[in-house]
Amino acid sequence: MSIVEVLVATAIGLLVMAATVSLFVTNLGNMRRLNIEARVNQDMRTAAELVARDLRRAGYWENAVSGTTTNSVTKTTTPNAYVSVSSTPSTDTEGQITYNFARDANDALDVAEQFGFRLQSGVIEMKADGLTWQPITNRDVVTISNFTITPTVTSLPTGDICMKPCTAGSVSPEGTKCPTLTVRQYGVLLRGSGKADSQVTRELRSSIRVRNDQFAGVCPL
Repeated sequence: MSIVEVLVATAIGLLVMAATVSLFVTNLGNMRRLNIEARVNQDMRTAAELVARDLRRAGYWENAVSGTTTNSVTKTTTPNAYVSVSSTPSTDTEGQITYNFARDANDALDVAEQFGFRLQSGVIEMKADGLTWQPITNRDVVTISNFTITPTVTSLPTGDICMKPCTAGSVSPEGTKCPTLTVRQYGVLLRGSGKADSQVTRELRSSIRVRNDQFAGVCPL
C-alpha cells in the first residue's frame, strides 16, 4: 500500500470513529435526560396524588349527623372547626393550604387532626401530625417553583328540606339562618424542574373536590 492509501484509510477510520463516539455521547445524554424526566415525573405525581387523596378528606367529622339535627350551640360549633379549609393567595413562589378532619369521635379538634401542605424552599412539605412539617418531594431530584391553590366555593340553598318555609339568606324567628350547603373544590398547580438539569420542567394540574360538604343553618321550628 502506498502512503496516500494509508492516509486515506486512516482518515476514513477517524471519521467513522468520530461518528461512533458522537452517536454514543448523544445516546448517553438522551438516556440521562430520560432518567431525569422519569424521576421528576414520579416525584411530582406522587406528591400531587398525596395532596389530592388527603385534601378530599377535609372536613370529615364522625358525629356530623349530630351537628345537622340539633340547635345546640355546642354541636354546631364543632363542625365549623372541621370543615375549615384555608389556602394562601395564588403566587409564583410560595403556597400553602391547611385543613382539618376527625380521627376520633370526641367532638374536639385535636392537634393531631390538623393537616396541611406548603411550598418551602423548593420542596413540598406535609403537616401530618398537627405540628411537624415533613418533605414529600426530594430536593435532590426536583425543585418545585410553584404550588398554587385556587379555591372554588359554591353555596347552595337547602331550605326546601324544612317543614316550614325558609328562604335562602333569611333568618328564622328563632334567630338561626336557613340551611345552606357549601360545596368546595380546589385547583392545584404544581410546577417544577429537575435538580440535575433545570431544562427538564414539568407542570401538573389537578382539580380536587372535597367530599365533606359544609352544612350550616337550622330549619325554623
